[in-house]
Amino acid sequence: MLPALRARRALACTACLVALGACSWNRPLDFPTSSGTDKPAPRMPDGVAVDLEGALPSPADSATTDSALVSLREPASLEGALEIVRAFFHAVRHGDMPALRQTLWPDASFAPLGAAGGPPADAQWDRRLRKFDYRILSGSTLFLDSSVEVYRYDDFDHLVGDRPSRPALMTRNDVLVRVPIVTTRIGVDRVFGDEMQFVVRQVDRTFRIQAIFEDFQAP
Repeated sequence: MLPALRARRALACTACLVALGACSWNRPLDFPTSSGTDKPAPRMPDGVAVDLEGALPSPADSATTDSALVSLREPASLEGALEIVRAFFHAVRHGDMPALRQTLWPDASFAPLGAAGGPPADAQWDRRLRKFDYRILSGSTLFLDSSVEVYRYDDFDHLVGDRPSRPALMTRNDVLVRVPIVTTRIGVDRVFGDEMQFVVRQVDRTFRIQAIFEDFQAP
């Protein structure tokens, strides 16, 4: 009787151990995870090399590919050149010499078409405004916008036909404005040539006339 009881107890213990083992193997694996409030560290930006010693060279109209670092001037605005020429004619039609001077660079010149240069433009126009009453033309059309031609420096490398030639004093950043004149007389007096050309120069963001060429000189 005693051996049988011991056998039953041993079998019961073995069954318990098997059950515990099954429970432990069926339990899912538990790995540590970050909590919902944890956020990854922000990504730092890539490093950028900054040259604190170097400086850009002075702006130039052109440069060669041999230069390691260049700074080019922005091409002159064609509309800015046209606006200063319109301001010039507005001053002439109103006989306003102070306003006319504001359209000229201090060393602006006046010369016949095709000439290399000439006397100061402000002196020439001061004399013309004193000789002729251009205010009579205030209601007249002096030129047609549709007939005005505008050229950059490099445009003259490819011009053919009835086109102007590049003035000797024109620089790469200048603009040439060609204006055919519609009204050339006040009564019997000739006061304009058939054509005027203006070399407009931009310095920083200021436009002024550097040279005036005309196929007419007042007596």
